[in-house]
Amino acid sequence: MIWAFFAFIHEVIVNVFDPTAATCYGTEKHYCVNFELRMIDCLEAYGMYKGMKECEDFITDINECLWSLKSRKSVFKVREELISQYKKGERKDCFAKSPLFDIY
Repeated sequence: MIWAFFAFIHEVIVNVFDPTAATCYGTEKHYCVNFELRMIDCLEAYGMYKGMKECEDFITDINECLWSLKSRKSVFKVREELISQYKKGERKDCFAKSPLFDIY
């Protein structure tokens, strides 16, 4: 728990001098960092309030990258369809069989 406090203090000290460099989502060294940088550049150009409207595409992109809600919804719909086909008798197995544990 103490490491979280020091990480917070480090972010405060670093971002006091340049608040535009503050990471909104904390994705440093993460695969979504490019989306975050584009979003921050856009918000810096338009300002926070106007940027929420003008940079909506960038904000949506980083939220999708971080939370992958659209992907999860699509997987859930496919799963529902497989279950409904199994209940109707159109499929022999509900899901594909998993590989053996020690397949190597």
